Amino acid sequence: MAETDLDVIEKSIYFLKVSELKQLLTDAGIKPSGSKQNMINSLIAYAKGDSTCPTALQLSDAERALRKKANQYDPTVFIVPGVYTNNRKNRERFHSLIGHHFSYTTYGMDWIKDRWAEGTCPTYQAFAEFWQEEYLRRKNNGAFKSKQTLQRVQFFRAMKDRNLSKGELEDAWARERAEHSAKAEKIFRDLIKRRNKIATS
Repeated sequence: MAETDLDVIEKSIYFLKVSELKQLLTDAGIKPSGSKQNMINSLIAYAKGDSTCPTALQLSDAERALRKKANQYDPTVFIVPGVYTNNRKNRERFHSLIGHHFSYTTYGMDWIKDRWAEGTCPTYQAFAEFWQEEYLRRKNNGAFKSKQTLQRVQFFRAMKDRNLSKGELEDAWARERAEHSAKAEKIFRDLIKRRNKIATS
């Protein structure tokens, strides 16, 4: 695959929705599982021809053990594997502990998974303290590198001097997302079609 196609994928794939990522993975013969970033990693690996890249993180022995004794932990205090989900209820809980600037971030989710892999269930309070400290560190250092979370922020910053209403901005963002999604999806569709043709020839 041409390098320019890979460049487009690595930039535009972050605009795809989870449902779109899952469909591409399924069509590529890869089981869709794991976080959004994990699915993105799997698709990029597929585009690069790396068939050894796992489609999902494997559970550690420590996390398996935690899941077996999940009922020993109070899920209102502890973030328990197999019980915890990134839903609205937990987002509101983090808003109350951290503030309304909280959002689900890769570094936050990785911190939780690292604690589970070590065999410990972190508390919501411990996570809140870590998240806020890391948020401030990255904010002060200009170190927010998550492409997933930055796309929308960067777009709205670029549009701030155009005197558009909120509705007009949202419409412009929807068009931007659709354009990038279409680019990435077309490249993947062509790639999947070529590889399937080779496999059956």
